[in-house]
Amino acid sequence: MRRTPGQRATGEEDPGRSGPGLPPDSSGLPGKRDLAPEIVCRFAAQRILPLLDIYRGEIDGVKAGTDSEHLHRMRVASRRLRAALRTFRSCLPRKRYRKIFSGTRVITRSLGEARDADVQIAQLKKIRKRIAARQKIKEKTDSEVLLEAIRFLLIKIRREREGYQRDVVLAVEKYERQQQPEAIREVFGSFSLPHRQRRIPGEESTLTLLAVENIGECLADLLSYEPWLQHPDAILEHHAMRISAKHLRYTLETFAPLYRRGLKKYIARAARMQQLLGDVHDNDVWIETVTRIILKERSRPRAPEDPAQPGPAAIAGLKVFLRERERERVRVFRRTVTYWNLLSRGGIWKELEREIVSGFRARYSREISIPERERKDKIEEFVLTCSGSPVHSRLVAGLSLELFDNLQPLHNLTVKERNLLEFAALLHDTGLKRRGKARERQSARVIQQAAKLPLSLQERGAIGLLVYAHRGRDGWEARPYFNILPKDEQEAIRQLAGLLMVADALDEGHRGRVSSATCGMTPDAVTCTVQVSSDSSREIAAAAERSVTFERAFGRALRFMQASGEGLPGEAGVIPSAGEQSGES
Repeated sequence: MRRTPGQRATGEEDPGRSGPGLPPDSSGLPGKRDLAPEIVCRFAAQRILPLLDIYRGEIDGVKAGTDSEHLHRMRVASRRLRAALRTFRSCLPRKRYRKIFSGTRVITRSLGEARDADVQIAQLKKIRKRIAARQKIKEKTDSEVLLEAIRFLLIKIRREREGYQRDVVLAVEKYERQQQPEAIREVFGSFSLPHRQRRIPGEESTLTLLAVENIGECLADLLSYEPWLQHPDAILEHHAMRISAKHLRYTLETFAPLYRRGLKKYIARAARMQQLLGDVHDNDVWIETVTRIILKERSRPRAPEDPAQPGPAAIAGLKVFLRERERERVRVFRRTVTYWNLLSRGGIWKELEREIVSGFRARYSREISIPERERKDKIEEFVLTCSGSPVHSRLVAGLSLELFDNLQPLHNLTVKERNLLEFAALLHDTGLKRRGKARERQSARVIQQAAKLPLSLQERGAIGLLVYAHRGRDGWEARPYFNILPKDEQEAIRQLAGLLMVADALDEGHRGRVSSATCGMTPDAVTCTVQVSSDSSREIAAAAERSVTFERAFGRALRFMQASGEGLPGEAGVIPSAGEQSGES
């Protein structure tokens, strides 16, 4: 169905959104261009090239315009193609992605308008057939005027469909002249060649984490619209929820080959929600369209026997048609809410969260089998190559582990979490050399997709979260990977993030003035004595400012004391935390 301008804007993808990036070479090290590792782009080629073949196979039929199914299949292929391009956008240079994505979006829109008209025509024919059945059984209805309204609507929409057909042909021909299909095939065809390089330990986790992040993001977006199902008249929100269900379905289909069961059950549930919400939207569009016609014709002079204008009988029929669409909208919306509640009570979305993390096929869920010492050496080697300040990274790692060990009785975390904290501290500045202001985001992207890092899916996800959080900015707890973690793991990540934030702040400015931090605990506070080589009031003030996450995770205020080194006048007084300074503690 045709969308209103406001509805068309809802759920639009931004072709300028940049994805996580590494160059497609065997090293897995960051390069000048934000491109994904080769394993991701090879998988992308396997998903995108067949869609491109389907699209190209329907071109002649769409141009002929004799069978609406050609257009329907091409539209579905173009929508899936656009969704896949958005998912794997980091396989293309940014400018080239924008050009290809924008061209594909134009095609999808032109096909969409024509397909919406085809759907409307099919619906009107179905309603007309149902009215004819009523007349045979002599059911008392407003059949005559309703048939007159349908006749008028069919003439109107068929005329519009002819205009859409011209637009479709022009758009398809322009798309071909710009050689967009060839450009897509050129890019992804190069990745579909046999891979002759030796497998890098942990390489699969770069692809599996991409699946978890993308599916998790789509699921979170769909669930965010759940409250609007309590409001029957929230038309825009219901339409946006339909788009979210569609995005979730396409994303599940894209990554289905990675999973043992192919995510079939969840794809079917998302498709059913998309269909129900689509039926709601179809009725919304009919209600809007017919209401606009009736209001317009009330004050418009009409000429006798003008097929472009409805006569009195057609106007009366349009009113009947409008009432029926409103009643149908109520029925369909009730079915949609009932189905959603059934899914929610059955725990289908929680089950999906578990499945996307643990349901991978064997080849995509390999454990890192190298010794722990060798693994740390590889990470430190990566830091030397990528970090903007390796000395700072090692100092932050040392301070983080010291805080972790001092507070062991408070958090009771294990060696596993200690290793995560150390790796995150070593890697937290890997995005410092890259362009852009949000270096913590750049660092997280490098970590999550650097094939050379010997990290599992869970480790990449957790370390990426810690690195994203280390500067103390809000928003990291809204990341897709964090939202799908169990509550106990979320709490552990929050505690580790608090430790890393404080440790990084204690070397604010990368001057190396703080050498250690020894912490003691009381029932209501943690007091850390900071050993310094020179005045470190700036560093301690920064640590106090970034202590909010620490205090929330551990349930205690954080305070600092500065212990002097040689040549310094003596100890400083206790420096209160950010919470105490604001009166919250």
